[in-house]
Amino acid sequence: MRNGPLVRWFLFCFIALPTIALADSPRDLHMRITFKNPNSYSVPLVVKNANRSGRLECDSDPRTIRWVDAGGSANLKCVAYSERGTALIAPGYARNVTLSWETDPRARRVVPTDGYLQVKESNHDFTCRKGCEITQDWSKCGASGQCSVNIQIRFDHVEYKP
Repeated sequence: MRNGPLVRWFLFCFIALPTIALADSPRDLHMRITFKNPNSYSVPLVVKNANRSGRLECDSDPRTIRWVDAGGSANLKCVAYSERGTALIAPGYARNVTLSWETDPRARRVVPTDGYLQVKESNHDFTCRKGCEITQDWSKCGASGQCSVNIQIRFDHVEYKP
């Protein structure tokens, strides 16, 4: 009976801890992103993504969105995944991915726009810093199962006179 506490500790370390670590995995976040341009001129963009942990996979490379046509839109579908860290460095699941955009700095006489979509662990921060407005529809993200969000980034309407 002298090994009783040792056996309990062994069972806790090799059965309970891995179960707890597996349970805290955040769901993948499916994002349908639309850039809308209400202006009478095209808006040139620089779109980038950054993965600090986890990964962001899109149906096409975000860098291929180079402009949004006059009165048009550009669409992107992305999934933010969490990834399991190593037991010593980053135990459990982690996710910190960002998709950012800004008006091409070489562009003249266009609406300046700048913002980002960040998904960190089970939270998100969708921010437009200037020249746009973000609307979100989370109606397809219930308490369980797949989580999808529709995100519309609408540029400000600015007309320039020649």
